[in-house]
Amino acid sequence: MQIPASVTPHLRFPLFWLSLHNLPEGVYHRMVRRVLSHDGYFVTYFHPWEFYELKEHPEFRMPFIIKNNSGKDMARRLDNLIRMLKGEGHKFITYNEFVDIHSKK
Repeated sequence: MQIPASVTPHLRFPLFWLSLHNLPEGVYHRMVRRVLSHDGYFVTYFHPWEFYELKEHPEFRMPFIIKNNSGKDMARRLDNLIRMLKGEGHKFITYNEFVDIHSKK
């Protein structure tokens, strides 16, 4: 089973790691809520290097859209997303659990 990152209904805007780097948090959170309301679940993913302070290393020559809000800023953004979702009563599951649930449909 392939499990892609969630996209917004109709416009199909992807809500993956790069989106959380660059969109205002409130906009990202509203889009996540819309996906949850439409699809009934939300799937995203992050890479370990996103939590590294890329801005402090110009030698990496990373584009702004990748360095933006990396390191501690990304950790804070992910924490805020998790807090928002938990605060609204959403459940977190593993990919294996997701496959088990959705392969039965």
